Amino acid sequence: MTFKKLRFLGRGKRSEVYVFKKNNKLYCIKFKRKDSKAVGRLENEAKFLILLNKYKIGPKLIAYGSDFIVYEFVNGNFFIDYLQRSKNPLKIIKQIFAQCFIMDKLGINKEEMHRPLKHIIVFRNSVKMIDFERCHYSDKVHNVTQFFQFLYSRKEELQKKGINLKINYKQLQKYKKEINEKKYKDLIQTSLSSNHK
Repeated sequence: MTFKKLRFLGRGKRSEVYVFKKNNKLYCIKFKRKDSKAVGRLENEAKFLILLNKYKIGPKLIAYGSDFIVYEFVNGNFFIDYLQRSKNPLKIIKQIFAQCFIMDKLGINKEEMHRPLKHIIVFRNSVKMIDFERCHYSDKVHNVTQFFQFLYSRKEELQKKGINLKINYKQLQKYKKEINEKKYKDLIQTSLSSNHK
C-alpha cells in the first residue's frame, strides 16, 4: 500500500502519525517507529478498533497492516485544551464516561484514562478517543475509575466551571464488583453534578 503527500502530524514512543488526503477526505496513517522495539502494537490497535468502532468508539478504521494503520482524521481539540476553554464541559465529560463504561463492559482496558492529555479529541460537541495501541483484555477493568482519577486532579478547575466532583466511593466499589448499567448510572449521578441550569 503506497501513500503520497504525507504531512507529519505527531510522534509517540512507538509510532509516528501522518495526515493525507484522498477523495477530498482527510485520513491519518500511523507507522511503527523504526527505533521502536514494540511488537504487534499497531495490529493490536487495529484489532480493538474493529471491535470498538461497532460502538462508535475511536476513529473509523480504514486499513491496516503489520506496521501501519489508516483511520479517519478527527479534526478537533484535545480534551485537555477543551476543558480549559469550555464554560460547561459536563456534557462532554459524561460522553467520555459513557465510552469508558462500554469498554469496561467489554472487559477492555485502554490504559491511558488517568492521564488522557492527547488521547481524547472533542469536535462538534462529541468525543473521539484515539491511540489504542496499549489496549488489552482484563478481568480488572479500570477505564471509568482512571478517568475519575484524572478529573479529581482537576477538581478545583472543574469547581470554577460550576461542576461538582465528589466521588461516591461506596457506589464506586459497587460498580467495580458488578459492572452494569444501573451501578454505572448510580455512580455518575451521585459523583457528578452541575450548578448550571
